[in-house]
Amino acid sequence: MSLQINAKKDYDNINKIAQNFVKFYYDNLNLKNYNNILNVIREHTILNFDNKLIKGYDILKFYKHIFNNKHIKYNINKFITTHKGSRAINILVNGSINERKFTEYIFFGQGNDKKFWIKSSMILFIN
Repeated sequence: MSLQINAKKDYDNINKIAQNFVKFYYDNLNLKNYNNILNVIREHTILNFDNKLIKGYDILKFYKHIFNNKHIKYNINKFITTHKGSRAINILVNGSINERKFTEYIFFGQGNDKKFWIKSSMILFIN
């Protein structure tokens, strides 16, 4: 997912960029199109999935392992964002995986190549 932000020009569009990312990310997880999210995960990405730490491209292996043989559906209730300039967006997502409620924090940053990627993510199940 290649997104480019100019801080002054696109300051008001941060929420729209986050909205597009959230839709893209969770739609692909629901469709089990893990290769589509490969471009937003890099070798330095860190995922804490309810106290299980997974790094880099092992995240895709993890998703395939736990979700491929199950009927898993992410339902997103809402999300909020903040940002630090034009290179980083903090996204907090609230939703459910099937009937299990979760909150996910995503630190979505821009690399030197001007492309955004998930630098870190934490998923916490609420019930």
